[in-house]
Amino acid sequence: MINRQFRMRWPRAKSAIAPARFCLLVLAAATIAIASSRADSDTPPGGETAVAESTHTQIAQKQNALKLQLDAVRKSLSGLDGGDTADTYDLNLELLNVLKDISQCYEQQLIEYQENQSNPDIKKKLQDVLKELKVPSASESTPAVSLPALEKLKLEKLTLEHQIALQKDRVRAETATLRSVESQLKKDETSQQSLRQALDYEHKKAGDDIRLRIIDARLLLARERVLMQNLVAENEVNTAEIYDLRTRVLDAKVKIFQQNVTFDRNDLNDQLVEINSLDNELRQQLEKASINLNSALQRMTDHGRNVDHRRERDTDNVDSEGSLIEHEIQKYKREIFILEDSLTLLSVQKDIWNLRYRIFNDEIDNDGIRSRRPEIQLVVDKYAIAQRVQQKRVDDTIRDAQQMRMEIDKADKEDPRLTIILKERHKLFLDALQVAEQYLAEIKKTHHLCAAAVTDVDAELISLNVYEWFQIAADWASRIWNFEIGAVDNRSITVKKIIIALITFIGGGLLARYYSGVLVGRLVRRFKIRESSAHTIRTITFYFFICFIAILALFIANIPLTIFTVIGGALAIGVGFGSQNILNNFISGLIILTERLIKVGDQIELGNTFGRITKIGPRCTMLRNSQNIDILVPNSALLENNVVNWTLADDTIRTQVTVGVVYGSPTDIVTDLLIKAANECDRVIAKPEPVVLFRDFGDNALMFEVHFWIHFVSNFEKSLIESNVRYTIDKLFRDANLIIAFPQRDIHLDTISPLNIRLLRDGDDSATDTADANPKASAPP
Repeated sequence: MINRQFRMRWPRAKSAIAPARFCLLVLAAATIAIASSRADSDTPPGGETAVAESTHTQIAQKQNALKLQLDAVRKSLSGLDGGDTADTYDLNLELLNVLKDISQCYEQQLIEYQENQSNPDIKKKLQDVLKELKVPSASESTPAVSLPALEKLKLEKLTLEHQIALQKDRVRAETATLRSVESQLKKDETSQQSLRQALDYEHKKAGDDIRLRIIDARLLLARERVLMQNLVAENEVNTAEIYDLRTRVLDAKVKIFQQNVTFDRNDLNDQLVEINSLDNELRQQLEKASINLNSALQRMTDHGRNVDHRRERDTDNVDSEGSLIEHEIQKYKREIFILEDSLTLLSVQKDIWNLRYRIFNDEIDNDGIRSRRPEIQLVVDKYAIAQRVQQKRVDDTIRDAQQMRMEIDKADKEDPRLTIILKERHKLFLDALQVAEQYLAEIKKTHHLCAAAVTDVDAELISLNVYEWFQIAADWASRIWNFEIGAVDNRSITVKKIIIALITFIGGGLLARYYSGVLVGRLVRRFKIRESSAHTIRTITFYFFICFIAILALFIANIPLTIFTVIGGALAIGVGFGSQNILNNFISGLIILTERLIKVGDQIELGNTFGRITKIGPRCTMLRNSQNIDILVPNSALLENNVVNWTLADDTIRTQVTVGVVYGSPTDIVTDLLIKAANECDRVIAKPEPVVLFRDFGDNALMFEVHFWIHFVSNFEKSLIESNVRYTIDKLFRDANLIIAFPQRDIHLDTISPLNIRLLRDGDDSATDTADANPKASAPP
């Protein structure tokens, strides 16, 4: 009985022991990982090697334990062939894949640990070298170094600075990845715990023990990935620190070596030999690339001949081969271009090294140095742009190669035949990347060399005395002053002529404004010309002087008037579309000045605008109203609209005041008083005499108008005179007991029959309605 119960309970116990054993394994691995991380953080100085060996041993132990699990799962898979174990087979297969991922994670951890193992030693050596390096004092002897060797150190320093910038980006990227992996670990722990609880609450069924093992394996994989990513981030940080230490070491070396630099003929020859060796190597590569290009072109020709016949059997393969050959042709063409340009870079380097040798050994005079500087500066600017362009191409090539690698990994599982073609294309990308990086290095080297040459030239020119600097400045000024901008009809146009023409035009314009005012002033004093006429003469005279000075400036600059025939079409289009309003107003202003129907000082009325003209300009006319506000009116508006000029021919105008008296007033006395009121006003003109008109029999009054003449100064002055006349009329009428009428009405009642008058209470309207309907009935008895 006992044996039977044991046999019945043993499968359940076995299924419970298996996940428990796996949990213990996971716990052991996690303990080892935590211990290794604590060991890394708490390692005393000098114990890095022991820690690395211990970590290596721990990873190896975890790999061995995982290998046992893999073997056990593979053995289980080999024994599951029946239909009843299909679900169990799938679960074991899933567990096997998770365990393989853990194994790969361990391998990656081992690689990262091995890379980090040498970092402390490298940093310690660099720190020791940095401590030993110091700038010697004046009493100490500085080691001598050749100029080419010093330039190599500077170029290496620039390269490292670029790598430091890239490494900082990698550190940020890996740190972000680490945070993402840690966040994912928390999510996985929560989800896997939920799955485990769900399995514990459900009824046990076949495969639950394997599901639990899968859950534990996934948790272990997530934890190991966090450890691996932590190692990767730490490795990137260490690499950045190493780059920074190397840069500081190179900077210290440069500061020391540049105090005692030599550059003799042997150094120059060694440098030229190195360049010639690289030149021969590039020419061999160029010849090989040309042969490969011709071969690829021949293969493309052969492919084109057989494409129709082969397409019927295998269309995809034929198209892929054609695309591969096209990529190969483009790759060789680009390589040939790069190699040819690299040969040009080498020739530039030879020339720069020869120039620097001559400058260093005082074999070139100051004139030769000054003549070469602009040329070298142009080369520096050119290769600065080329460096940025080529760097972008290298980055694009790297990105394309990475994309191609992802496509290859995807094609390995889907289309093995496509994988072969993609690998060939990936190889082409890598070859092109290698050539592009070499070309970029040569561009950087040439740019750095030319920039150093510019520094040498500037340092040599700084050592000149004051007299030599004055000669240099005078020479540059003379070159700029006599620089030829262009020529028209075999007549040169130089900077000197342009500047003299501008000075002539500006100075002549100021003189034209001054002398036109002086001329008009004399004419006004001698011939008593009016202000409006003087303004017109001054404006036209100024325009005449300006035209004369502009023609004189063009003559000085050797710019013939025939040049305007060349740009006449474009100028006409510009005037017709872009400047038509400006030109319209300018011509309108000239017409106003010459026609003289509107002059300065005139009182005009334009629509609702009323004011005195104070200035007629080339674009607009300025009006000043009675509120002393200036109003700008376009000149064209004065010609295109109806304008009332109150003072065109004469400033004498007639105005009137209207007054009404009550009916029954003596009209002859009213007439006499109105004439007397007009005559008593000082601003009213005696000749012509005031006139009184009996205008109308109004509703409430007898209407009279007194008309009189005044000198028109402004609209406000006109209103002021009319107001004074009204004051006088009011005083005279009151003295004569004449009443100025006001609106009134006379009411007449029909009293033939008695009036019906009733007293009603509020709200009682019936009696009123009855009385209105029957007046006789409502009459009193």
